[in-house]
Amino acid sequence: MPSAKLWGGLFGPSAGISDEDSVVLVIGPSGSGKSEFINIATRSTKMVVHHGLESGTLQVQSASCPSPLNKRRGVVFVDTPAFDNNWASIAEVERRIRHWLEKNGKRNNTISGILYLHRISDARMTIPPLASLSRLGDLCKGGDIGEKIYLLTTMWNEKNKKVGAQREVEIKQKYWAEMISQGSKVFRFERTHESAWRVVNALLHLEE
Repeated sequence: MPSAKLWGGLFGPSAGISDEDSVVLVIGPSGSGKSEFINIATRSTKMVVHHGLESGTLQVQSASCPSPLNKRRGVVFVDTPAFDNNWASIAEVERRIRHWLEKNGKRNNTISGILYLHRISDARMTIPPLASLSRLGDLCKGGDIGEKIYLLTTMWNEKNKKVGAQREVEIKQKYWAEMISQGSKVFRFERTHESAWRVVNALLHLEE
């Protein structure tokens, strides 16, 4: 079982992220399951999962664990405040992320990729992905921006699979078509360790 490590605080203490570590930004609207995804991926309970309608994560924090496919390679999952929160603008959230990277010693303040989470139970989107992701795209190192952003649907156990699949098609066509055309991939998170790492391995181009 991977051993998770938590870095908290408003911007996080100086955790000394290695240049070999892969930093993955986990973003999405309030209640999309960001903290839960990180807990399941790292097999820990260190991220507090909130169940209210308002944003639970008010600060940038992270947890890390070795990649299941390469124990010598660390993956750092960064939990971020929701972009639809009621206390800070997208620009402020972006500033906090950049400051967190600086404080934790990440060279060139770059990240390996972004996971954008969306509840499949939601019929509508509060903020289109591009409105949020366009400000963060230049944090990703190398490659086309679309290939560095993967789109992840969550809360599948709360909806009938058939209804969810129909909604997934609609979301891809109506909201995510531009991202997909730029190289983004769509995955389902089914609240399992395996489904979490399926998308992470693909995002980081790790071989099964």
